[in-house]
Amino acid sequence: MTKSDKKILEGAFRLFLNADYEGASTSDLEAEIGLTRGAIYYSYKSKEELFKAVIDRFVLNKQNVLQKTGFKEEAAKWISLKEYLEVYINGAKNTIESMKPFVWEGNNGFGGYFSLLYQAHKNYEGFDSKIYNLFFHEYSFIKAVVKNAIKTKEIRDLDAEEVAHHLRYIFIGCAFEESFNNGLTVEEVQKHLMFYYNIIKR
Repeated sequence: MTKSDKKILEGAFRLFLNADYEGASTSDLEAEIGLTRGAIYYSYKSKEELFKAVIDRFVLNKQNVLQKTGFKEEAAKWISLKEYLEVYINGAKNTIESMKPFVWEGNNGFGGYFSLLYQAHKNYEGFDSKIYNLFFHEYSFIKAVVKNAIKTKEIRDLDAEEVAHHLRYIFIGCAFEESFNNGLTVEEVQKHLMFYYNIIKR
């Protein structure tokens, strides 16, 4: 990726994160990115194409569980659940920190992020299936980790599918609720996930 492409995508992400995609004008893009419309649309032929590139880079890529944790696919068969949660929490911390430079002063980054997901749902054909596949992949990975935790007697003999769902929904629920407040903190994520872990561990 060229420096120009990086500048365009980061500026567009900042705009779409804080303002509505449909209402964002070319002038808004020029002001946020710091380049002329000619330079912007030389790399991306339309606002729609630019929006899709932003979603691919800053949403879909970030939602890949392997990207978030740094684990290989086969790691789910041998890592402990506690190790997975610790790495996941650290990944959440990195994600939260990486978003801060893109959030306008006075705005809530998580609120903007959820809004961006809904904008993609409305304006990016094929987005729903792509994001669902990533969600399902993460769920399947966690379920494999949970099954191993049951097998090694790290946690009690519980329904692996339900435990995997609960672990995902704890994070998603906290993030959504806090999107209406001051945004999610790593401490909150850690507190809720580890509380649940301590309930199910042997």
